[in-house]
Amino acid sequence: YESQRPDLNIRMHYGDPYHDAQRMYRKAFDKIAGTHKDQRSQLHPTDPSVLVIADGATGVGFSSPGIEWAITQMLHPDQREPENRSSLVKWAEHDYPTTAEAALGHVGHLSGIALLSYRLQLTDLEENAAPDDNHRLDDAEVKAVGQLLSVDRLWTDEPANP
Repeated sequence: YESQRPDLNIRMHYGDPYHDAQRMYRKAFDKIAGTHKDQRSQLHPTDPSVLVIADGATGVGFSSPGIEWAITQMLHPDQREPENRSSLVKWAEHDYPTTAEAALGHVGHLSGIALLSYRLQLTDLEENAAPDDNHRLDDAEVKAVGQLLSVDRLWTDEPANP
């Protein structure tokens, strides 16, 4: 984006949001399903599991619309658009050529995704809209995860979110 006003010299650059979505998938699926060669999920097989991602861990931070698209695709199966360039299904078929369905099945073990700011403060905790029964978070668990991730970190100069 470049300002149309000559008195402002603002130049903002966004990466390719489709590429950003794919980077988010790779980062998340390393934990959710392992690699296409070695599918070993790091999520708990029978208890709730929240994936915590810090701003910048995907390389672009959370400012890219691709990150939002990726989270929506992972946590809201009813909103997946298989023909969109940011499609989780299309990405899985590419990165897990022989095991895409199995890799996508691991998303049911994901209870939610917590996003931490660059200073490691909780900015969002989004629950999976369609986890399996063992991985569904109840209200008390959502509150506990929020409190756990909102603690002061001694190495930052920002107070935790209340």
